[in-house]
Parts: sequence; C-alpha cells; structure tokens
Amino acid sequence: MAVNCWRLLEPKLVAIYFGDGIQSILTCTSAGNVLAKDLRWCAEQLNKDVLGHDNAMVRKHIGKWDQEPQCFPLGNFDGAMITMGSFPRFPMYDNDFGWGKTMAVQR
Repeated sequence: MAVNCWRLLEPKLVAIYFGDGIQSILTCTSAGNVLAKDLRWCAEQLNKDVLGHDNAMVRKHIGKWDQEPQCFPLGNFDGAMITMGSFPRFPMYDNDFGWGKTMAVQR
C-alpha cells in the first residue's frame, strides 16, 4: 500500500513542494486469515502497518533507497498483489500542461 509521508516527516516538507511524498509498505497475511476473519480485522492489519510507518521508518527506507535505488514496481507480478494509492493534495483542476484548462478528471 502506498503511504502518504507528508505528515510523517520531521522536519515537514515545505508546502510548495510539488511531488509525491509516498512510500510503499507491505501488509502480509494468509488467504485463510482473510477468509476466516471479518473486514474489520483486515482493516486493522492495514492500520497497524500504517501507524508503524513513522518518521524513523520513512528515513530508514530512504537510506535503503540511497544504497540501492529502484523504481516503484507497478503491476501484479504474482497474481496476489493489490496496490492502492492516491494523491489528494494534487490540484487536479488548477494545472495547464499546454492543452488548456482541465475539464474533467477520470479515475
């Protein structure tokens, strides 16, 4: 899952920073657990990993990336992956990429 690191960093990113402040984290369990437990339990597992991803963890991952840079993996390589993400701070309607004013945004 992609985690928004904007609120986690100390010192904070400056408000005019234009870019993603995300890192990918994993939450793992067995298919049996997902089937046997309810949706609340599944959400709690995700929440534990998000809460555990703090400033120290962000900086640890940055240090690892400095040692071995790599691009964010996209796709579903083993058929068992789910990637979630969004960027709510992106001003979707306030951009002009040379094509004129944005008229619509699709998901």
